[in-house]
Amino acid sequence: MVHEKVTIIDPIGLHARPTSILVNEAKKYESKMTIRYGEKEASLVAMLKVLALAVAEGAEVEISAEGSDEEDALKGVIAVMKSNNLI
Repeated sequence: MVHEKVTIIDPIGLHARPTSILVNEAKKYESKMTIRYGEKEASLVAMLKVLALAVAEGAEVEISAEGSDEEDALKGVIAVMKSNNLI
């Protein structure tokens, strides 16, 4: 398992548009991917569950990947978060 902690910088937080982009990116990989915010965790391929975390600006989240392509999966999701100004 690989993971990375990142801080959300989008003023609206993790809202619908960037969440849909993250979910689509996570679905490209075989690895199980999760996002953790505080004590809550959600699968990164379940858009409504990710939105239910209500991640706000300035929040620290942990992105995790576990599986055969875990390193590529983590790098891919982090890259998408950066390119969409989430982190």
